[in-house]
Amino acid sequence: MQDELNSIEENAILDKTILLKINNKILVMFESKTTLSISETVQYTVDEDYHEKKLYLDLMSHELLGKEVLIKRYEFFLQGMADLAGKTFSIHININEYHVFFLTVIEGELTEEVNYTTLIYQFDRVQIPSKHNKEVIELQQGATVFERGFVESGYVTPGNTRIVSTCDSCGISFLYRMYHVGFSDVDYYYCDNCTNYLAVSLGDKKYNQLLDTLSVKRISTFSQPYDFSDYEIQLNIENYKLIEDKFIPCTCGGRFKYLANCLCPYCKAPYIDFFNDLFRKADHYYVVEIAEPKSESFYGESTWKE
Repeated sequence: MQDELNSIEENAILDKTILLKINNKILVMFESKTTLSISETVQYTVDEDYHEKKLYLDLMSHELLGKEVLIKRYEFFLQGMADLAGKTFSIHININEYHVFFLTVIEGELTEEVNYTTLIYQFDRVQIPSKHNKEVIELQQGATVFERGFVESGYVTPGNTRIVSTCDSCGISFLYRMYHVGFSDVDYYYCDNCTNYLAVSLGDKKYNQLLDTLSVKRISTFSQPYDFSDYEIQLNIENYKLIEDKFIPCTCGGRFKYLANCLCPYCKAPYIDFFNDLFRKADHYYVVEIAEPKSESFYGESTWKE
């Protein structure tokens, strides 16, 4: 029993000093033996003579003998802000009991109300190296935005949130935003060759006519596999293929497909992999729009070949 209590106590503290630096200046420091979970928000104001377009935040661990080790470098793109000089950011830091680090950056001062015009940056979660890590769920390659922690239960991630994430395959970071398609009342189809996507309104007459050709119930958001036979699933897949044939081709030459994956803008490996699973796709009710490098979206009458 005492061993179990000791294990719980060890898991509940930092076993090394953790630093967050911005442009090599210490922003915040948590001493070793700090009790987890930690949640803190601090402000940072860019120097008046700053002329760059990117900022770098470094998550460091402070080891024995004064040695500092880089755990993760965060890079975020400040779009539409050619002059950063004098701008202030609110930086929210969270370290949970599993030694997992979460970082959110909000444009503006803490006293300002966060609204839909305020830019919010969220970053990939990072496991802090520790001798006492609790077991965490490792992300598989091609994880969804839900699995990556960018959507909270009962909370809609607003479109003014910029996600800065790293490709599982090539390791290059890119920036995107995402939109709740349930609220937009649309279906989305990614290009099978690039990061572009096509959105179709569920009120589109032609789209509805094509959906109505399905002789069984449609697999849609929150559908469960146990409600459908293999035959019904196959009919759904075939119907989506018929619909895809009616779409315009992508400007890159690729095709818009319901089960096409969301691709990395650099190496084209799947960033979100649906594994050819209609239920996995249906449950992913956010469409990802790559913001840098920018992707194209297609909507409305331009959707159809004729």
